[in-house]
Amino acid sequence: MERSAYAKINLYLDVTGKRPDGYHDIASVMQSVSLHDTVTLDAAKSPTPSVHMTCSLRFLPTDSRNLAARAAETFMAKTGISADVKIHIVKRIPVAAGMAGGSTDCAAVLRMMNDTFGRPLSVDELCALGKSLGADVPFCIRGGCAVTRGIGDVIEPCEPMMRAPILIVKMKERISTAEAYAKIDTLKRTDAPPLSALTDAIAAGRLEGVAKAFYNVFESALPEGSHVPEVKKALAGTGAVGVLMSGSGPTVFAAYHKRGDAKSAMAAMEKLGYSSVIAYPTQSEE
Repeated sequence: MERSAYAKINLYLDVTGKRPDGYHDIASVMQSVSLHDTVTLDAAKSPTPSVHMTCSLRFLPTDSRNLAARAAETFMAKTGISADVKIHIVKRIPVAAGMAGGSTDCAAVLRMMNDTFGRPLSVDELCALGKSLGADVPFCIRGGCAVTRGIGDVIEPCEPMMRAPILIVKMKERISTAEAYAKIDTLKRTDAPPLSALTDAIAAGRLEGVAKAFYNVFESALPEGSHVPEVKKALAGTGAVGVLMSGSGPTVFAAYHKRGDAKSAMAAMEKLGYSSVIAYPTQSEE
């Protein structure tokens, strides 16, 4: 069985507080996009449960440190199903880039395990299981567009973004999510625009309005020497309707009216030494 595991971008992301357990509450609008990993799963009942995983990126772990392998283990523990599971992932989503690459692979495995064994869990139950593995997993199980709150696990589906070409620039730097949140705590930002401005613009179907409402608080917490600002400035000069960083970074994306404009921007990014890919918003999988 094979499944596309779609990346996500944050059209809006604010940190609204720190919880007693050390986690942070967020308010976000997540949108799945057509950039995807390909996850293949072969599973059959076996007296002894086992998970064997391979990946096109050899530096990634393939044991229970990988969310995809852990998803199969957790599914079997939850349902009592014992199986021999083989997983292979072809990675296209940038790693540790604010696009939920690990979470979406995890979600794909949960979906396929459930389908393979006769859907013993409802989608809501799959999401609850996914929440135990990662905050973004429930969204990745459902896909589409949603307002997410809490630690990202409280999901309110909303109208998806209009079909517009989105250029996703793969940055060369790495940003520590923990350090980014720590910096946000010290900044105590309170100037976030209302999230409803974005969802209203999506509902109205006007790309300019959507792009005007783009927001990411983590852009104020970039480490010294980050190239994100210069890439954003370069993209703004290519005719992009809107430019934003996704998640805690460092991936940057830009929305365009026409694919030709996005292709021209891709060429401009290549001249600056950055690889990029054109993607489109995708619908919910339900």
